[in-house]
Amino acid sequence: MKIEVETITPLFIGAGSDYPVLELSIENGVARRLSFPKIYEKDLEKLKEAIISGKTDEILTFIERNIRESDSALYEMTIPKEISHRLEPQRMVKEILKDISCCPYIPGSSLKGYIRTALIWKILTNDDNAYRGLLHMLYDMLKNGQDIRRAENRIQTYLNTLLMFDSDNTVDGKNKKKTGKYDPKKDFLKLLVVRDMYPVNYEMLIERISVWKISPPRRGGRNFLVECVTGKFNGEILLSRNFEEVKRTYARGFEELSEKIFGETVDSRDLLERIFTIVEEFTNELIDEEINRIEKLDEGLKQFTTSLRNHGEGILIRLGGYINILYKTVLLQIRRGDRGLYRQLVTALWRRSSYAWEDFPLSLKLTSSNKPLGWCVLKLNSEN
Repeated sequence: MKIEVETITPLFIGAGSDYPVLELSIENGVARRLSFPKIYEKDLEKLKEAIISGKTDEILTFIERNIRESDSALYEMTIPKEISHRLEPQRMVKEILKDISCCPYIPGSSLKGYIRTALIWKILTNDDNAYRGLLHMLYDMLKNGQDIRRAENRIQTYLNTLLMFDSDNTVDGKNKKKTGKYDPKKDFLKLLVVRDMYPVNYEMLIERISVWKISPPRRGGRNFLVECVTGKFNGEILLSRNFEEVKRTYARGFEELSEKIFGETVDSRDLLERIFTIVEEFTNELIDEEINRIEKLDEGLKQFTTSLRNHGEGILIRLGGYINILYKTVLLQIRRGDRGLYRQLVTALWRRSSYAWEDFPLSLKLTSSNKPLGWCVLKLNSEN
C-alpha cells in the first residue's frame, strides 16, 4: 500500500546532533549551513600563510569570500521573521534526520511507532486484563519506591508485550509456555513493514521552540532552536513476506490478539485498513485531550487544535520529537480509570506539590507561530 504524508505543522525528527549558529551564513531570511572543509579547500595554501603570519584580516576576507559560493553550503533553510533577530552565534541548533545527500526524510520507524501506540491504546481500552496488569505494575513500582521517571524501559516492555501473539498458542503445541517477557520475534508489529518516506517537495526551516506552562498558565519561557521540515513525503506500508506463514503457525494466538485489538478476527486483506481506522480513532482522542489541556492557555491555540478536525481527506497523525505521545496515552487511560493512582504517578513524576496534578503534563512546546510540532495528514492508496 502506497502512502503519502503531508505536514500541517513543522516536523522535527532529531538526528541526535547539534551545531552552533556560527556555522550558518544568514542573509535575507535564508540560512545556509556551511561546510568549512569545502571553504578551506578553496585555496588551502593561502589560508595557511595567513594563519601562520597571524593576518586576521586576510583570514576573515578569505572566509567571507568563499562562504558566498553555492558549493560551500551543505543545505539551505528558511528563517521565520519572528526569530531572525534572535540567532545569537553561540546558540545551538538541533539537527533533523537527513540522508547522506542532506535530504530530510521520515523514517518508517516513526510512523510505525505511532501505529504501535494507537494499537496499545486500543488494547488498554478493550482488554480489562491488560489494563489491570498495567495498574498492578505501576502500584508495585510506587509501593517499592522505584523512580517512575527511570522506569520507562520497564513500562515500555510491558506495553510491547500486549502486542505479542502467545508463544504457547501454536498449532502443534510444542513451544514452551509463555514467560511474560517481551519476545520481538512474536511482536505483531514486526510483521508490518513501513518504508522510509522521502520528499516529493519540501522546505527546511529553523524554528525557535518555546516551552509554554499550562499550570499556572504562562506563555513563552525557555526556548531552543531546531531544524524542521515541511512538505509531502511518499512511502509504502505492507505486510511482511512471512506474515501468512507466521499467522498459520500461531493461529490461535493471532485470533486472540485480533479479538483484543479489533474485537473480532480480521482477514489479512483488510488488516491495514482496520489498523488505520484505529489510528484515526486514537488521533481523535489525542485532539480531545489536547483541547482540554490548552483551553485556559491560549484561545488561538485552542482554535487551531479544534480546526485539525477539518483537515480534509486523509488520516490525521502526529510524528516526531517533543510530543511524548506514549506517556500521554498511558496517563490518559489511568486518569479515566483510577484517579488515585494517576495522582500518585504525577506526583512521583513531577517530584513537587501535587496541586497541579489535573493539568499534567504541565507544559507544551510550540513553534515561533505558536503551533505544536509534528501534525501531519496520512493518505492511503490501497490500489497500488
